[in-house]
Amino acid sequence: MKILLCTDKMSIGGAETHVKMLAEQLTDDGDEVVLVSAGGEFEGELKALGCKCVHAPLDKRDTKSILLSAKILKREMADCKIAHAHTRYTSTLISLLRGRSRLPALVSTAHLPFDLSLLSKRTKWGDRTLAVSPDIAEYLIREYRLPKERVHLVKNGIDKSFFAAKREPRGYILHVSRLDTGRSLTAFTLIEAAEELFCERGELRLVIVGDGDRMGELSSAARAANERMGCDRIILGGATTDVLPALVGAELFVGASRAALEAMAVGIPTVISGDEGYGGIVGKCDERMLLRTNLCARGEAGVTKEALLSDIKALLSSEELKEGASLSGKRFAEAYFNARGSLIDTKRAYINAITPPRVCILGYFGYGNLGDEATLDIAICALMRRGIKDIITLRGGKDGGGLPARGRYSPSGIIDALLHSDLLLLCGGNLLQDETSRRSLKYYRFVIELAHTMGKRIYMLSSGFGSFISRGGFSDFLRCLKLSSFSGARTSFDYSLLSAHCEDKGKIRLMPDLCFLYSGEKYKKRQSRYFAVILSRGSGLTPRVKELAEEYSLEPIFIGLYEKEDRKNANFAASQFSSRAYFPKSVDELFKLLSLCRFTLSTRLHGGIFSLISRTPCLLACNCEKNRAFIEEISKRSERLGIPCPLLPLRAICEHKLPETQDEDFNKLLTSLRDEVTSALDELFGKPI
Repeated sequence: MKILLCTDKMSIGGAETHVKMLAEQLTDDGDEVVLVSAGGEFEGELKALGCKCVHAPLDKRDTKSILLSAKILKREMADCKIAHAHTRYTSTLISLLRGRSRLPALVSTAHLPFDLSLLSKRTKWGDRTLAVSPDIAEYLIREYRLPKERVHLVKNGIDKSFFAAKREPRGYILHVSRLDTGRSLTAFTLIEAAEELFCERGELRLVIVGDGDRMGELSSAARAANERMGCDRIILGGATTDVLPALVGAELFVGASRAALEAMAVGIPTVISGDEGYGGIVGKCDERMLLRTNLCARGEAGVTKEALLSDIKALLSSEELKEGASLSGKRFAEAYFNARGSLIDTKRAYINAITPPRVCILGYFGYGNLGDEATLDIAICALMRRGIKDIITLRGGKDGGGLPARGRYSPSGIIDALLHSDLLLLCGGNLLQDETSRRSLKYYRFVIELAHTMGKRIYMLSSGFGSFISRGGFSDFLRCLKLSSFSGARTSFDYSLLSAHCEDKGKIRLMPDLCFLYSGEKYKKRQSRYFAVILSRGSGLTPRVKELAEEYSLEPIFIGLYEKEDRKNANFAASQFSSRAYFPKSVDELFKLLSLCRFTLSTRLHGGIFSLISRTPCLLACNCEKNRAFIEEISKRSERLGIPCPLLPLRAICEHKLPETQDEDFNKLLTSLRDEVTSALDELFGKPI
């Protein structure tokens, strides 16, 4: 699953450490992670793990930065299943960008209570909201009126390396925190208490690790205290991405939230103290309060110099109290804050947030063309296997094949279908071309633009593109390409066309015909005296059929895939050979016919596709661009696989004998094609359930 994580910046801090650890765990779990932020100290570590890190000025709120951030986020969100925002600003921005389509699913994490200004009340929290402590969950439900069933608790997870670390106390008290306004009260209070504390323990030092907007004031206060004591007993360590080396040498830890939790995991006697409240010595304070407030002591009395001195002196003077605080803290961290549990909580919220999209499918459906109808059937089957059951089709004719359908040329039907959908799928075929009809291309552009205006996401699956015989037709194609969120090119030729005209290469990929998801294996090939001829209107292949019949001593049978167009031509051709014309109504019927044939001659693209699936060599006429592109695609793929190409251009039979392709060669080719289609579907809609 592809997941976008988004936060203002990745500098040192508890929330940022939470995001970093989540990215690491998701990557280890096999998910693809994209992190969008303004950058920071943790970014390098995540890049080394294989996370894609994208810069956006999310730490700024001016108009230019907002617009640039929106552009970057929209691009990166395009093929993500989940967008996970870790600030109110990023949650609101993503929610606005995804519009009415509500894709991708949005999960937000609240790391602390927020102010309740009128503007902050407009925060958009997404499909599911994670709270890092019960009191924050209650706060969100109470103040932001979020539905209780959509708020989930997720605890901070601590990496196992902290639990395994071996302590080597070196006589200093450690405080780790972001040193910003609203986060630095404990640091100032410790400096204020240092002189009195150190007069009793001459060898003791105070180490403060962190950085922030109050670092300058803190440096001045530390310098003044050191001058009064006559030596450098207060050390400012600055920011670090790896706090573990500082933790293992600490005799005591004073702090709150994640930093305190990490100290407890190492086994350091800990005093809970932060700007939001003072909790006291771990082991003596109320564990329920620690759990409720995520070790922040919210709602407790504020930190004072006297309280800090009292608890620190008590710990320093009693080995029994220190040992008790160490064991209590480690046990508490192991019991409630293991990293795997945190990942499970988060993924549970992801699963709850992902609701299958409502899909509207558009193509040349409802007219009896077996290739197009088979594409629709296999597309619906693939979607349903992935849990997507709310499907409506825009089609000709009245029969929806058991699913809701609307007339493809009915304005009210089109609007109604799109209103009840999140996603417009254009499936198969060379829909975007003006070689056969300019009006058809105008129609598809109209529906795509309407869907885009209504906030729907647009996917083109396994599509061919072109040919274009007018400048206006090519402009229509470019407009459709620009509005689509994903374009799957049926052949390398189609992919090259998309690649040349699509700025965002992440929106396009090679995606062979959906019909390769069919299996023709159950129909065994037999020694036969027939070969199949799949004709289209006006193909004029009678002389070539006669040549092949004589050369191979076989009888032709004629197959029409599009009865409305092919009946007259197929019946006439059959009469020339005292043969019979068949018009299969289903893919199974077609496979049964092809299983009787030594090879196929086809002028229709899907004749070639179904021949390959039924493991029947095929001669495909080069009567149009899409056939030529398909022949080239299969030829190159066969060459890469080291097998004879089972699909040849019709003209090649004059120069070469038809290859005797073995079943294992067909299997290699079909597996290659099928895997590529499945991979694209899995990326877009998730794996089958």
